[in-house]
Amino acid sequence: DGAVDDGTRSYPLDTSSSSYYYGCGPYDYVSGLADQFYKVLHDAEQPLWNSCTTSQLVVVTELVDIKADGQLSERIYDRISQWGDHIMPRDHSFPVDYYNTKKLMKDLGLPMQKIDACKNGYMLYWKDDINLDYCKFCGEARYKPTRERNPNRTKTPYAVLRYLPITPRLQRLYASQATAEEITWHANHQTEEGSMCHPSDAEAWRHFDRTHLDFAAERHNVILVCALMGSHRMGSTVARILVGPLYLHRTISHRECA
Repeated sequence: DGAVDDGTRSYPLDTSSSSYYYGCGPYDYVSGLADQFYKVLHDAEQPLWNSCTTSQLVVVTELVDIKADGQLSERIYDRISQWGDHIMPRDHSFPVDYYNTKKLMKDLGLPMQKIDACKNGYMLYWKDDINLDYCKFCGEARYKPTRERNPNRTKTPYAVLRYLPITPRLQRLYASQATAEEITWHANHQTEEGSMCHPSDAEAWRHFDRTHLDFAAERHNVILVCALMGSHRMGSTVARILVGPLYLHRTISHRECA
Protein backbone atom coordinates (compact mmCIF):
# COMPACT_ATOMS: atom_id res chain seq x y z
CA ASP A 1 0.00 0.00 0.00
CA GLY A 2 1.02 3.56 -0.67
CA ALA A 3 0.03 6.65 1.26
CA VAL A 4 -1.27 10.14 0.61
CA ASP A 5 0.21 12.67 2.98
CA ASP A 6 -1.82 15.80 3.67
CA GLY A 7 1.03 17.42 5.58
CA THR A 8 0.02 16.08 8.99
CA ARG A 9 -1.00 12.43 8.60
CA SER A 10 -0.72 9.58 6.11
CA TYR A 11 -3.67 7.49 5.02
CA PRO A 12 -3.45 4.09 3.36
CA LEU A 13 -4.36 3.69 -0.30
CA ASP A 14 -4.93 0.42 -2.09
CA THR A 15 -2.52 1.09 -4.94
CA SER A 16 -2.58 -2.52 -6.07
CA SER A 17 -6.17 -2.52 -7.33
CA SER A 18 -7.77 0.88 -7.02
CA SER A 19 -11.16 0.53 -8.69
CA TYR A 20 -12.69 3.54 -6.99
CA TYR A 21 -12.07 6.72 -5.07
CA TYR A 22 -12.88 6.35 -1.39
CA GLY A 23 -16.61 6.33 -0.82
CA CYS A 24 -17.52 6.76 -4.49
CA GLY A 25 -18.21 3.18 -5.49
CA PRO A 26 -17.02 1.47 -8.70
CA TYR A 27 -17.78 4.30 -11.15
CA ASP A 28 -15.85 3.84 -14.38
CA TYR A 29 -15.13 7.56 -14.81
CA VAL A 30 -13.38 8.07 -11.50
CA SER A 31 -11.84 4.59 -11.72
CA GLY A 32 -9.52 5.66 -14.55
CA LEU A 33 -8.53 8.84 -12.76
CA ALA A 34 -7.85 6.95 -9.55
CA ASP A 35 -5.78 4.26 -11.26
CA GLN A 36 -3.63 6.89 -12.99
CA PHE A 37 -3.04 8.85 -9.80
CA TYR A 38 -2.31 5.77 -7.70
CA LYS A 39 0.16 4.43 -10.26
CA VAL A 40 2.18 7.65 -10.29
CA LEU A 41 2.00 7.84 -6.51
CA HIS A 42 3.11 4.22 -6.15
CA ASP A 43 6.09 4.78 -8.45
CA ALA A 44 7.14 7.90 -6.55
CA GLU A 45 6.92 6.12 -3.21
CA GLN A 46 9.49 3.50 -4.12
CA PRO A 47 12.64 3.57 -1.94
CA LEU A 48 15.31 6.03 -3.02
CA TRP A 49 17.55 2.99 -3.44
CA ASN A 50 17.44 -0.64 -2.34
CA SER A 51 17.33 -0.93 1.47
CA CYS A 52 16.72 2.83 1.83
CA THR A 53 13.84 3.66 4.19
CA THR A 54 13.10 7.02 2.54
CA SER A 55 11.06 7.33 -0.64
CA GLN A 56 11.82 9.40 -3.71
CA LEU A 57 8.66 11.44 -3.10
CA VAL A 58 9.64 12.44 0.44
CA VAL A 59 13.11 13.64 -0.59
CA VAL A 60 11.93 15.51 -3.67
CA THR A 61 9.07 17.32 -1.93
CA GLU A 62 11.35 18.36 0.92
CA LEU A 63 13.99 19.68 -1.46
CA VAL A 64 11.42 21.59 -3.54
CA ASP A 65 10.10 23.11 -0.32
CA ILE A 66 13.63 24.22 0.62
CA LYS A 67 14.05 25.75 -2.85
CA ALA A 68 10.85 27.75 -2.42
CA ASP A 69 11.62 28.90 1.14
CA GLY A 70 15.19 29.87 0.27
CA GLN A 71 14.27 31.30 -3.14
CA LEU A 72 16.99 29.18 -4.72
CA SER A 73 17.62 29.41 -8.44
CA GLU A 74 17.31 26.40 -10.72
CA ARG A 75 21.10 26.44 -11.14
CA ILE A 76 21.64 26.07 -7.38
CA TYR A 77 18.99 23.35 -7.23
CA ASP A 78 20.75 21.47 -10.02
CA ARG A 79 24.05 21.69 -8.14
CA ILE A 80 22.46 20.25 -5.01
CA SER A 81 20.84 17.46 -7.04
CA GLN A 82 24.12 16.62 -8.77
CA TRP A 83 25.89 16.53 -5.41
CA GLY A 84 23.21 14.09 -4.19
CA ASP A 85 23.69 12.00 -7.30
CA HIS A 86 27.43 11.85 -6.55
CA ILE A 87 27.10 10.57 -2.97
CA MET A 88 24.14 8.18 -3.42
CA PRO A 89 24.41 4.55 -4.51
CA ARG A 90 24.31 3.98 -8.25
CA ASP A 91 20.87 2.38 -8.17
CA HIS A 92 19.19 5.49 -6.70
CA SER A 93 16.04 7.04 -8.20
CA PHE A 94 16.69 10.65 -7.16
CA PRO A 95 16.13 13.19 -10.01
CA VAL A 96 19.49 14.65 -11.00
CA ASP A 97 18.20 18.13 -11.92
CA TYR A 98 15.24 20.47 -11.54
CA TYR A 99 13.83 19.56 -14.97
CA ASN A 100 13.31 15.93 -13.96
CA THR A 101 12.02 17.00 -10.57
CA LYS A 102 9.33 19.11 -12.23
CA LYS A 103 8.34 16.18 -14.45
CA LEU A 104 7.84 14.00 -11.39
CA MET A 105 5.89 16.64 -9.47
CA LYS A 106 3.79 17.53 -12.51
CA ASP A 107 2.50 13.96 -12.76
CA LEU A 108 1.45 14.09 -9.11
CA GLY A 109 0.01 17.58 -9.35
CA LEU A 110 -3.19 19.02 -10.72
CA PRO A 111 -3.74 20.65 -14.13
CA MET A 112 -3.30 24.37 -14.68
CA GLN A 113 -3.98 26.32 -17.87
CA LYS A 114 -2.22 29.59 -18.69
CA ILE A 115 -4.34 32.09 -20.65
CA ASP A 116 -2.85 35.32 -21.96
CA ALA A 117 -4.69 38.44 -20.80
CA CYS A 118 -4.86 42.14 -21.68
CA LYS A 119 -2.39 44.14 -19.59
CA ASN A 120 -5.26 46.44 -18.58
CA GLY A 121 -7.60 43.58 -17.73
CA TYR A 122 -10.13 44.11 -20.52
CA MET A 123 -10.09 40.67 -22.12
CA LEU A 124 -8.62 37.18 -22.31
CA TYR A 125 -6.93 35.85 -25.44
CA TRP A 126 -9.07 32.73 -25.42
CA LYS A 127 -11.37 30.76 -27.71
CA ASP A 128 -12.20 32.96 -30.75
CA ASP A 129 -9.65 35.60 -29.62
CA ILE A 130 -6.73 33.26 -29.04
CA ASN A 131 -4.79 34.44 -32.13
CA LEU A 132 -5.17 38.19 -31.56
CA ASP A 133 -2.02 40.26 -31.00
CA TYR A 134 -3.77 43.39 -29.69
CA CYS A 135 -6.61 43.96 -27.24
CA LYS A 136 -9.83 44.54 -29.16
CA PHE A 137 -11.00 47.03 -26.52
CA CYS A 138 -8.02 49.19 -25.58
CA GLY A 139 -5.62 48.37 -28.44
CA GLU A 140 -2.67 47.48 -26.15
CA ALA A 141 -0.21 44.89 -27.42
CA ARG A 142 -0.50 41.36 -26.16
CA TYR A 143 3.25 40.62 -26.11
CA LYS A 144 6.25 42.45 -24.75
CA PRO A 145 8.56 43.90 -27.43
CA THR A 146 11.78 42.11 -28.28
CA ARG A 147 14.83 42.91 -30.38
CA GLU A 148 15.18 39.38 -31.69
CA ARG A 149 13.92 38.70 -35.19
CA ASN A 150 13.61 34.95 -34.80
CA PRO A 151 9.96 34.12 -35.72
CA ASN A 152 10.15 30.83 -33.78
CA ARG A 153 11.07 32.52 -30.51
CA THR A 154 8.46 32.18 -27.79
CA LYS A 155 6.73 35.50 -27.20
CA THR A 156 6.27 36.85 -23.67
CA PRO A 157 2.76 38.17 -22.86
CA TYR A 158 2.27 41.21 -20.64
CA ALA A 159 -0.25 39.40 -18.43
CA VAL A 160 -1.22 35.78 -17.86
CA LEU A 161 -4.28 34.31 -16.15
CA ARG A 162 -3.70 30.97 -14.45
CA TYR A 163 -6.86 28.89 -14.66
CA LEU A 164 -7.16 26.03 -12.15
CA PRO A 165 -9.87 23.57 -13.28
CA ILE A 166 -12.10 22.77 -10.31
CA THR A 167 -13.29 19.28 -11.34
CA PRO A 168 -10.00 17.34 -10.90
CA ARG A 169 -9.39 19.17 -7.61
CA LEU A 170 -12.72 18.01 -6.25
CA GLN A 171 -12.10 14.49 -7.53
CA ARG A 172 -8.72 14.40 -5.77
CA LEU A 173 -10.52 14.92 -2.45
CA TYR A 174 -11.79 11.36 -2.81
CA ALA A 175 -8.28 9.97 -3.32
CA SER A 176 -7.60 10.11 0.42
CA GLN A 177 -9.71 8.23 2.93
CA ALA A 178 -9.51 11.18 5.33
CA THR A 179 -10.73 13.86 2.94
CA ALA A 180 -13.37 11.50 1.49
CA GLU A 181 -14.83 11.15 4.97
CA GLU A 182 -14.75 14.93 5.47
CA ILE A 183 -16.46 15.72 2.18
CA THR A 184 -19.42 13.47 3.03
CA TRP A 185 -19.56 14.40 6.72
CA HIS A 186 -22.64 16.59 6.24
CA ALA A 187 -24.73 13.53 5.33
CA ASN A 188 -23.70 11.44 8.35
CA HIS A 189 -23.41 13.77 11.34
CA GLN A 190 -26.02 13.98 14.08
CA THR A 191 -28.04 17.19 14.07
CA GLU A 192 -29.09 18.76 17.36
CA GLU A 193 -32.43 20.53 17.14
CA GLY A 194 -32.09 24.25 17.70
CA SER A 195 -28.33 24.38 17.10
CA MET A 196 -26.18 24.73 14.00
CA CYS A 197 -22.68 23.29 14.03
CA HIS A 198 -22.41 23.11 10.24
CA PRO A 199 -24.11 24.94 7.31
CA SER A 200 -26.03 21.73 6.54
CA ASP A 201 -28.02 22.34 9.74
CA ALA A 202 -29.34 25.66 8.41
CA GLU A 203 -32.81 26.09 6.92
CA ALA A 204 -31.34 27.41 3.64
CA TRP A 205 -29.43 24.15 3.14
CA ARG A 206 -32.46 22.06 4.03
CA HIS A 207 -34.60 24.07 1.61
CA PHE A 208 -32.09 23.39 -1.16
CA ASP A 209 -32.21 19.65 -0.39
CA ARG A 210 -36.02 19.63 -0.42
CA THR A 211 -36.04 21.49 -3.75
CA HIS A 212 -33.42 19.28 -5.44
CA LEU A 213 -34.22 15.80 -4.13
CA ASP A 214 -32.20 13.83 -6.67
CA PHE A 215 -29.09 15.94 -6.08
CA ALA A 216 -29.45 15.79 -2.30
CA ALA A 217 -29.86 12.00 -2.36
CA GLU A 218 -26.28 11.56 -3.59
CA ARG A 219 -24.04 12.46 -0.66
CA HIS A 220 -20.92 12.64 -2.85
CA ASN A 221 -22.27 15.56 -4.87
CA VAL A 222 -20.35 18.77 -4.26
CA ILE A 223 -21.97 22.19 -4.37
CA LEU A 224 -19.75 25.25 -4.47
CA VAL A 225 -20.11 28.61 -2.83
CA CYS A 226 -18.75 31.51 -4.86
CA ALA A 227 -18.70 35.02 -3.47
CA LEU A 228 -17.02 38.06 -5.02
CA MET A 229 -16.28 41.12 -2.94
CA GLY A 230 -14.90 44.22 -4.60
CA SER A 231 -15.60 47.66 -5.97
CA HIS A 232 -16.19 49.16 -9.38
CA ARG A 233 -15.68 52.83 -10.17
CA MET A 234 -18.48 54.44 -12.15
CA GLY A 235 -17.68 58.09 -12.83
CA SER A 236 -17.06 59.85 -9.54
CA THR A 237 -18.74 57.16 -7.41
CA VAL A 238 -17.57 53.77 -6.28
CA ALA A 239 -20.13 50.97 -6.16
CA ARG A 240 -19.62 48.07 -3.76
CA ILE A 241 -20.12 44.70 -5.42
CA LEU A 242 -21.16 41.49 -3.68
CA VAL A 243 -22.02 38.43 -5.73
CA GLY A 244 -23.00 35.25 -3.96
CA PRO A 245 -23.82 32.73 -3.03
CA LEU A 246 -23.85 31.39 -6.57
CA TYR A 247 -23.45 27.82 -5.32
CA LEU A 248 -23.41 25.94 -2.05
CA HIS A 249 -20.48 23.94 -0.79
CA ARG A 250 -20.50 20.71 1.16
CA THR A 251 -16.98 19.48 1.82
CA ILE A 252 -15.76 19.81 5.38
CA SER A 253 -16.95 18.99 8.86
CA HIS A 254 -17.65 21.33 11.75
CA ARG A 255 -14.12 20.69 13.05
CA GLU A 256 -12.68 22.44 9.99
CA CYS A 257 -15.12 25.36 10.31
CA ALA A 258 -13.84 26.38 13.74
